[in-house]
Amino acid sequence: IVLPPIISPYNNDGSYNINGSAIGSSNIKGIASLSYFNPVPGLDMNRSNSEMNHIQSSAYIQLKPVKWVTLKSLYSIDYLFVDNDLFWNPFTGDGYSYNGYSSAWSTRYKTMLWDNTAQFDYTFATKHNVTVLIGNEQRRRTTLSAGINRQGLSDLAYDVIQAGWVNNNPAGMGYGENYMLSTFGRLEYNFNRKYYVQGNIRQDEYSALGQKKGVFWGASAGWDINKENFWSEAGLNKVFSSFRLRGSYGKVGNIAGIGDYTPYSTFGSGLYGGASTLTFSSVGNPNLKWETSKKTDIGFSFGLFKERLTGTFSYYKNNIDGLILYVPQAPSTGLPSNPPQNVGSMYNKGGEISLDAMVLNKKDFSWNTSFTFSSNKNEVTALAPGLSVIQTGTAGLETVNQTMVGYSLGYLWVVRT
Repeated sequence: IVLPPIISPYNNDGSYNINGSAIGSSNIKGIASLSYFNPVPGLDMNRSNSEMNHIQSSAYIQLKPVKWVTLKSLYSIDYLFVDNDLFWNPFTGDGYSYNGYSSAWSTRYKTMLWDNTAQFDYTFATKHNVTVLIGNEQRRRTTLSAGINRQGLSDLAYDVIQAGWVNNNPAGMGYGENYMLSTFGRLEYNFNRKYYVQGNIRQDEYSALGQKKGVFWGASAGWDINKENFWSEAGLNKVFSSFRLRGSYGKVGNIAGIGDYTPYSTFGSGLYGGASTLTFSSVGNPNLKWETSKKTDIGFSFGLFKERLTGTFSYYKNNIDGLILYVPQAPSTGLPSNPPQNVGSMYNKGGEISLDAMVLNKKDFSWNTSFTFSSNKNEVTALAPGLSVIQTGTAGLETVNQTMVGYSLGYLWVVRT
């Protein structure tokens, strides 16, 4: 879009209009040369392809030694194999300075999950219903990738990685592994399908944390008011086909966005003058622990006109502590990367409303309408000691986002126009 519109991508003889890595000037007065590529030969001859093969499978054994006990063991796999193929032609564009450029690498992502549970469902005195679940879960994820990058075609007629090339370098090298071990339990009780309470607790241990263990729990309660006598005596059951109050409070953990080896400081390997090298590449944190959230959620749901109109109203507040952030360090520290730390806290709070209506339900025609509304306020309440602001830069070194106490996380920080 920056090229003069009178420049043709082809010469009069049908060949590509190129001048080295750039497009030819086409004898335009006052323009001796242009630094932009001719996009047409790149579209014709370059490629960047990925082929993915995905395998998902599971098998389980389930036993019921007695009517109210269920034992289950589930084993599943999720394998994703990715093959990448990249080629830049040697005649112009990105591959011109290399006299041809090609990369091929393969990555194998493997996930294994083994889940063992015992569930007890028992009803006594007709109206008391109890469900107890205990279990153990193990999850292992591995990543393995390797490939080659080749530069300088010995025969320009070829465009495959298997052809003759002058320079060969490793490409797409990767190795990763993480493991999660979880033990959990859940208790559910309801009286006469009218009053509901539930509690759960779990212990998770994750290999990619310095302090691997985290204990999390939650509790909730619900009340079906439309089953109460006073509800029907007031005639409200003729209006509401269902009406339930609910509330919950719980603590959960988060590890999203961290690498497999965050507790460790690592070195990267390379070549210099034909000799192998090691370079300090990343800083770890052996004290890194779970980011935690304590969430309160209250609301109610209802149904009108035999569930032709249903709705849900809820309010929540989520207090997040031990935020995992890669905290910027002063250049004078000489560190090669920003170490991950549990540095601060923030909250999210808001409300949600949803309404669903079955307007028409005929044999050959139905019409359903939905309405949703949600609001959320996010505010950072603490950062790391001595750290007043965290700024985020783009690849062009422009600072367009920053995080400060009293503001939302990563809010826009730009010139007001």
